[in-house]
Amino acid sequence: YVANSETKNISVIDTATNKVTNTIVVGSEVEHLEVNVKTGNVLVNSESEGKIFVVDPKRGAVIDTIDIAAEPHQMIIK
Repeated sequence: YVANSETKNISVIDTATNKVTNTIVVGSEVEHLEVNVKTGNVLVNSESEGKIFVVDPKRGAVIDTIDIAAEPHQMIIK
């Protein structure tokens, strides 16, 4: 997964072919992402919106949003 800050989306990369296989629309100024190994979901922060977008990679879509403080940066999933 690659966070694309300027285009408000994340790219899904197939590491076997090194090709973009999907682009998922999320919020603006996405800077960081983390994969939750327990659920497989990808959490993506939106710096300007103060939100975390929860992406289900199987659906290729945002399934939830979490409101947080403005301008979030790094995340750690426990």
